[in-house]
Amino acid sequence: MASIKVCEKCGIPRHVAKQTVWRDNGTICQRRNPDHRSVLIESENIDAIFGGIEDAIGASIEHIVVESRRRSAYDYLDHMVPDVVKKIVNKVGFRPVFRRVSKIGRSLGYGDIELVDVRRKYREDDYLGVRIRDPYSIPLFCGDITAAIEVFDGRQARITHEKVAADTYEMTARFIARSTDLKERLAWREYTYKEGNVGFERCPGCGVPLESERFMFNLNKGIITIMPGGHRVVGIGSAALEAIFSELERELGEIIPQLVIDAQRRFVTGGYYTRQGISAQFDFRKQLALRGLGNLCEIEVSEELLRIRLENACLHLMLVGLLQGFYELTYDRESEVEWELGEDDVLVVEVRPAG
Repeated sequence: MASIKVCEKCGIPRHVAKQTVWRDNGTICQRRNPDHRSVLIESENIDAIFGGIEDAIGASIEHIVVESRRRSAYDYLDHMVPDVVKKIVNKVGFRPVFRRVSKIGRSLGYGDIELVDVRRKYREDDYLGVRIRDPYSIPLFCGDITAAIEVFDGRQARITHEKVAADTYEMTARFIARSTDLKERLAWREYTYKEGNVGFERCPGCGVPLESERFMFNLNKGIITIMPGGHRVVGIGSAALEAIFSELERELGEIIPQLVIDAQRRFVTGGYYTRQGISAQFDFRKQLALRGLGNLCEIEVSEELLRIRLENACLHLMLVGLLQGFYELTYDRESEVEWELGEDDVLVVEVRPAG
């Protein structure tokens, strides 16, 4: 397994520090592509939300999630990867580039990714076999793989997965001719940004916030945890997740936003967090900014009202559910929530006792 170099001062993978910028306005972006915004969020939250939606509607949404992720990841990769690189990969094959993909994936907390087998002779029985241990999300990773095939090979793929051991999955992507309707792409959310003054203290070695020392990187397993608490987190593009929620709403109706909020609230109150854990780890302003979720400008906390005003907000539905769950866990009572996301990406959330 190829080693991953880390900063000697703070332990962050050098790839992450080199390619990523934590801004003082509560956002994280790619250095080479400032329009691509990233977040660090608990990975268990993601599949819990998908599962909550499935429970509510009584049907699987995996096919929608995989397809939405494929389309969003394709849009990102197709713009980011130079044509000359695509041609080189197309000529020399997947194995060299896959080693690089595996290192990046482990640095971002995707899991331990391994290319098992590939047959690429431009026939109907071409396929690519992948094994992943401790995946951050099965449906999202399936979308990642099929998007990469489409970008570098020019064909699409149908993917199947099987659990072969505890926390280990094998996936087979079978190449198919590219569909004629691929011009349809997901609607990406375009963010607006305000300046901020979060004021991170920076690592002298690589420039990332010193608060990022809370992130513990197990680079052999491809797992990132945040301390205290030890919850697993993953680095992922926020616009891609929001595009998936939008696609689910388009496919399944206007009930989706409330289902996302409810699923997140239940996840928070269902034992993942504790009252003591919340009070210990949530300096809300620094924590939201460190995760790239926005700049907390106003907060009011009491049993009668939890209110925030967040600039440069993203993943607002997840944040609304998170705050409602924190309120109910802290005060041990049911609640009702009102929220508004302005055109300038300012999110206002108010949580009050139910009734």
